[in-house]
Amino acid sequence: MTLGRVEIKLLGQTRIGAQNQIINPPAPKVRQVLALLALRAGDVVGSDGIIMELWGEEPPRTAITTTQTYIYQLRRLIGDLTKTKPSKRVLATHHPGYVLRVDRTNVDAYRFHRLIEQARGLADDHPARSAEVAREALSLVDDEPLSDITPGVVLQPYVTQLREEVLDAIQLRIALDMRLGRHHRVVGELQALTGRYPLREWFHYQLMSALHRCGRRGEALHAYRNLERTLRVELGIDPSAQLVRLHRRILAGEPTTSAAGSDEFTIMLGA
Repeated sequence: MTLGRVEIKLLGQTRIGAQNQIINPPAPKVRQVLALLALRAGDVVGSDGIIMELWGEEPPRTAITTTQTYIYQLRRLIGDLTKTKPSKRVLATHHPGYVLRVDRTNVDAYRFHRLIEQARGLADDHPARSAEVAREALSLVDDEPLSDITPGVVLQPYVTQLREEVLDAIQLRIALDMRLGRHHRVVGELQALTGRYPLREWFHYQLMSALHRCGRRGEALHAYRNLERTLRVELGIDPSAQLVRLHRRILAGEPTTSAAGSDEFTIMLGA
């Protein structure tokens, strides 16, 4: 962490750091305020928006005063971390609310997004480099984004988007590894991911394909049966047409990649 620079982590627990220290604010609502300000770093966040995030449609009479208290606590924390005063320079009052004056590159969620966009741009012509950049982005992720926050109505869309972006990034990196013939490396990871996201068919497809390409045909077929059972019990549906076709190819002992080496259920890497 660069000396004197405020950095904020949202891809896991909500933390703020400077001068080689990093702190998880102990109060849940202070973490909510920090996350909301960090996700809009450099922009004014209205007091009404903060109040809506913290209390919804029926805030207490003390909402304005309590919000000011949370801002004061954040300023004090920033001042303690940076050893500078006044910390109002970092967290400024600006009508009609507050603005967190930190460069967005100091917020891990923004660095993550920039790296993944870079990886997507490299994917077609430089898949090995693209995979490296995707790994660099994913190294910023400690856990589910904002894992220690119960988001309100304002933060919830941000949280949903961040979690989908992380999953998309994982898919991108796995798709690249599969394209590069690294199917042996991803089997264990895919087994964990299918357990964690049992209804996300993409992971099951790649697991079946990777197992088959590793010569583990029986395990690939078993993975399909497990998915088929889960989908029918949980959703009352059958696997997608792509998965059915893959299952048939595995049963027939056919390759699971096209002549170009790309799985038919691979995400659009340039999307």
